[in-house]
Amino acid sequence: TRRSFFPRWPASSMILPLRSFLLRVAVPPSPLGTDLFKAMEKIQSEMFPGAITLPAMSTGASDSAQLRAAGVPTYGIGRAGSDEQDGRAHGNDERIPIEGLGILVEFMYRTVLEVAAAP
Repeated sequence: TRRSFFPRWPASSMILPLRSFLLRVAVPPSPLGTDLFKAMEKIQSEMFPGAITLPAMSTGASDSAQLRAAGVPTYGIGRAGSDEQDGRAHGNDERIPIEGLGILVEFMYRTVLEVAAAP
């Protein structure tokens, strides 16, 4: 029962989180002309010459909908794995290569520095 999982929470405290989870607001995608998106494009071109930034929508769920509804532009980035690892996405054995993790961390670090240095 709910009481066994949340013994100290009053029943009324469960209504709001459940309602906000079930009632997702449809929001438009983040704009492509923001300083953050431009920084991501710049760092991508430096780290991966010849690659293009390709806006895409995924079929999965994301917390970005709530952020976009609050006016915060959000963008996802590609995975740091290879095609052979696609079958492990969100599985019990999901993983990415160490090299790929390092590349993602460097990309995010350099992007944050780029945005922070913008006038």
